[in-house]
Amino acid sequence: MKKIKNTDVVLNGVVYRKVEDGYGVYTYTEELPENVVIPEEIESEPITVLMEKCFADSQLCQIKLPDSLRKIEAWAFRKAINLTKIKIPDGVTEVGYAVFKQCKSLRYLDLGRHTKTAGMNLCEGCKSIEEFIVWDELEHIGADLFWNGGKKLKHTEFCYGLYLGNPENPYVILNGNVKFKKENDPVVIEVHPNTRFITSRAFNKFCDGAVYFDQIDRLILHDGIQNIDGGAFHVSFLGSLLRDNGVEVWADSIEMLCRAGNAAKNSQKLVINGKEIRNLVIPKNVKSIATHTFASCRWLESIIFEGDLEEIGYHAFRDCSRLKSVQFCGAVGKIGSNAFYGCRNLEKLELPEVNEIGYNAFAIGPADLIAQIKEEKRREDLDLYAGRGLRELRFKGKVGLVKRHAFALNQRLETVEGLENIQSIDESADPFQYTPFEGKLQ
Repeated sequence: MKKIKNTDVVLNGVVYRKVEDGYGVYTYTEELPENVVIPEEIESEPITVLMEKCFADSQLCQIKLPDSLRKIEAWAFRKAINLTKIKIPDGVTEVGYAVFKQCKSLRYLDLGRHTKTAGMNLCEGCKSIEEFIVWDELEHIGADLFWNGGKKLKHTEFCYGLYLGNPENPYVILNGNVKFKKENDPVVIEVHPNTRFITSRAFNKFCDGAVYFDQIDRLILHDGIQNIDGGAFHVSFLGSLLRDNGVEVWADSIEMLCRAGNAAKNSQKLVINGKEIRNLVIPKNVKSIATHTFASCRWLESIIFEGDLEEIGYHAFRDCSRLKSVQFCGAVGKIGSNAFYGCRNLEKLELPEVNEIGYNAFAIGPADLIAQIKEEKRREDLDLYAGRGLRELRFKGKVGLVKRHAFALNQRLETVEGLENIQSIDESADPFQYTPFEGKLQ
């Protein structure tokens, strides 16, 4: 039980504590009834937050929350094993980590019309849950939404997956018990057309546990997707596929892939609107490339960025081993860390005006590891990075900041023009470490 201060307000078994914008529900006493109504105000100030673990391990059965509420913090109802139903007020925008973890009697949960984010493990172990209502303003749900729970959940079944929602609400892809692959039967996973986001570990250990395929042939994605979290297809029946083996990715548009992130990662083939793509053209209306979007794509040979970009996310094109050409037609706000790391066949590069070039952005290998290799005189390991990477590099516009190891290990670099356009560097390590131009910016 949390320690209660003299300044706390105790009312009907509930303890309230002063917070910055009013009062928060802090904890409960032994006098907590089974049915609780939280008032709108305490001492003429609104109740705005359910604080961390405020009803954890309680015998609470039902609760009515006030419209003044704006936030629910982590573990607020953890192991409230008798709680059966809850409607989150529409004023709430944030629901924290594992709020309903191990609420084994919870059958109904309405997440609230204006909730934008919900934390990891939100309903872990909720074995009785039947209805889970989400709304249009929801932007993100954390990983492991129904870990070891959700067996009774009402859902829509669609192409091996389980989906929340109805025609009035967005669909959210969930962990799915799926069918085993039949012999010689190609497996196609099509994400429901109404799906807006795919959570991390979405297909991992739902209900009775994950089912593993020995091969997945095709993943079909649609333009409604706003975000795909890292690891959405990992440690599950898709895990070995998207980490190692590659897959055909079919999508409605390049714009969706750039927005969602992680969509085409590790793919061996990309088909956009029925046409196979090897030379990627990023249209002018795309202003940013999400993290890991095209990392380790075996099909990618060239990229043209037609317009100005705000950001190329970290690892966006990492380890695209066949990439030979990158062309920028406009300015770039930020090239993220490791954005083109390991693109060993990229020989020529002209960079436009760039605000920031991130750590390892165009490095061929791990500079920190090379230092250790040199110290231990493991020449054969160092030779793995020889004869790879850039030969020519030109800074055509002003560069605000270049971070450490940005071009490290491009050992065959022969020409660098426009060094005078670089305004500042990260002094912790040379951007050109282990290249012929090491020390030129000091």
